Amino acid sequence: MGAKSKTIVALTAVAAVMVLAWQQREISRLKAELSDAHQAGATRLAGGANVKGGRPTLAQLIKEKDENSFTFMRDILDYAESVKLGDIPNVLDSLKDVHGSDSAWMLRDLLLKHWAETDPSAAFAWAQDQKAHGRWDYNTAENFGTILSAWADKDPAGALAALTQIHGAESRDVARAEILQKLASKDPAAALAAYQSLPASLQNGEALSEIYSTWAETDPSAAAAAAMKISGSTAQREALASIANTWAKDDPAAALAFVNGLPEGDTRNQILQSTLSGLSEKDPKMAADALASLPAGNERNYLVNDIAANWAMDDPAAAMAWVANITTGDAYDKATSAIVEQMAQKDPASAAAFIAQMTDASTREGAIQALAGTWAESDRTSALAWVQTLPASDGTARSEALKDVMRSWDDTDPVAASAYIMQNFPNDPNFNVVAEQVVGHWAANDPTAALAWAQALPPGLARDDSINTALAYEARTNPQSAWSDALQLAEGDVRANAMAGIVGNWSKSDPADAAAAYAQMPAGKAQDDAASQLALQWVRQDATAASQWVDGLPAGKARDNAVVALISTDSVNNPSAAFNWALTINGTETQQGQLEDVVKEWTKKDPTAATTAIQNAPMSDTLRTDLLNAAQKAQSVRQK
Repeated sequence: MGAKSKTIVALTAVAAVMVLAWQQREISRLKAELSDAHQAGATRLAGGANVKGGRPTLAQLIKEKDENSFTFMRDILDYAESVKLGDIPNVLDSLKDVHGSDSAWMLRDLLLKHWAETDPSAAFAWAQDQKAHGRWDYNTAENFGTILSAWADKDPAGALAALTQIHGAESRDVARAEILQKLASKDPAAALAAYQSLPASLQNGEALSEIYSTWAETDPSAAAAAAMKISGSTAQREALASIANTWAKDDPAAALAFVNGLPEGDTRNQILQSTLSGLSEKDPKMAADALASLPAGNERNYLVNDIAANWAMDDPAAAMAWVANITTGDAYDKATSAIVEQMAQKDPASAAAFIAQMTDASTREGAIQALAGTWAESDRTSALAWVQTLPASDGTARSEALKDVMRSWDDTDPVAASAYIMQNFPNDPNFNVVAEQVVGHWAANDPTAALAWAQALPPGLARDDSINTALAYEARTNPQSAWSDALQLAEGDVRANAMAGIVGNWSKSDPADAAAAYAQMPAGKAQDDAASQLALQWVRQDATAASQWVDGLPAGKARDNAVVALISTDSVNNPSAAFNWALTINGTETQQGQLEDVVKEWTKKDPTAATTAIQNAPMSDTLRTDLLNAAQKAQSVRQK
């Protein structure tokens, strides 16, 4: 990294510190601290301020983009300092429609804070008016939070009174959090008293936890002692969990000692789980040692994954040894995958060697997939070379890994991806699934080119599936063109299946035209399947037209499929119509199955009508008896 890049990084860090400081400091103090930090942290970058000749205008400030964080922030502070109190509403009004600008966000926050420090009632009244008239639909909750935080700094009672006047749960929650955090940082007892003075609608475990979390930053022991006196198990548990999490950031040993000292039971286990989740990022070894006191279960398994992944960042071998010692089965496989994923980010070749030593098939499968996607992000060529070395015995894992590695390439450069697989995978057992994936991504942007490539593939399953995939994607945006392309294919199953896929997509936008295309299809399974999709889509858009079309179909499998689609939409809302449709089904087994399903639903609503329909319908005595029995069973369940 060059000197200039290091300087930019240093100044960016300064900027981050200054943004946090805005919540607590005045503009003049911020400017002094910014100058001190700049002089101590980095030399001035060449080029100076990017707004020359004095303070920038508001328009210049909003557009200002500069790699020099010092000049960027200095301009914001200069402008904020130049705004007179009476002009703040006008400036804020100019900023309300500006989105995605760091300058606008920072300036708005500064001005609201400054206004609230000087005249909080006026700032609050302005924010209320803006919300009431829908003028601030962007960061409205943060506006109230900034204003009431500054208000609470000097007049806690006034800020609390204003809090109860805010409409909207999100705005109230943010403002409440700011007030309680401000009070708790100075006087936790006063913050608790303020919380207790709030209306019941503003009191909950989250609000109470905010106080105790802030308190724990300075005196966790005192915060814990106070939380132990809370009445109500849920509120107490949430408060203790927030204390333990905060405590563990600075003194994990003391935090764990506190949690382990709680009475045994669900409350202690839940708090320990929350604490260990945070601790695993700071000290996974300590979290692993403490995990033994948690009972077995899903929560413990989730923690094993978190701890293993965090531990693997520094010592994957130790993490793996620990996982092997404490868990088995599916939990072991998932934890192993978490370790491999972390290894892959630092040293994917070592992760691959680690996987090669695995003997259990399910463990290998998860680990292979964890490595493939991560490795492909940093080095696709090496990842592909590794996938090719995987034995055919890895089966599905190898196929999915290959798809994961190729996915980003398919999206960005399908031409190069297709050329690569033709050159390197022509005889690979997974060529079919990879080719189909490439075509799918390619056809989303250029269906004509994707179809041409698919048609040029050697005869076989890969070619057939790829052609169908290309035409299906084309049909989503241009079904007429896809249909014309399908008609150019040689007659056979590939052509028929492609037609069925096109009709299914076409029916979503224009079922009448799709029906006209359907009539051109050759009889067979593809046409039978297409009838079902067409009827299902059509009845959702125009039930009358769909019914007329189905009624005109000749008896056979296609019509039966279409009738079943109609029944699926009618059986609950119109069981009488569904029953009559089912009677027209030609296939005996299909007919009986559909009639029984309809009768069960109908009996739930109107058992008398269902029984009467069964008794009067033209059917065999055997079928009638079966349906009456089905109705009787459904009625018995209903009565229970």
